[in-house]
Amino acid sequence: MEPWIRIKKCPIFSCVYMLVHAVPVVLAFESEFFSILADFVKACKGSGRGLPSELISALIPMIVDAVLVTSKTQFDNPWSAENTFKKLEASGILAECLRCLTV
Repeated sequence: MEPWIRIKKCPIFSCVYMLVHAVPVVLAFESEFFSILADFVKACKGSGRGLPSELISALIPMIVDAVLVTSKTQFDNPWSAENTFKKLEASGILAECLRCLTV
């Protein structure tokens, strides 16, 4: 199966499309969605090296990218990149995203 077909079948993939809109991004931060997602990524040990699988490692940076772009372009009062990174770092997803980039 082609890698992109596998990615599109993963339930987390729908989060990428959801997070290109302002309201879901705000709700995700308010509901601790990113903290839960970070805990999920920490629990994934698909590669045998204590790192998430290639599938999860491809999706998490896509989600973080969608949040960064949305927070800069879709909000009535756009967040600065620094503010967005602080929020992502506080939730733990930024560290997990960086970990995923090493897979």
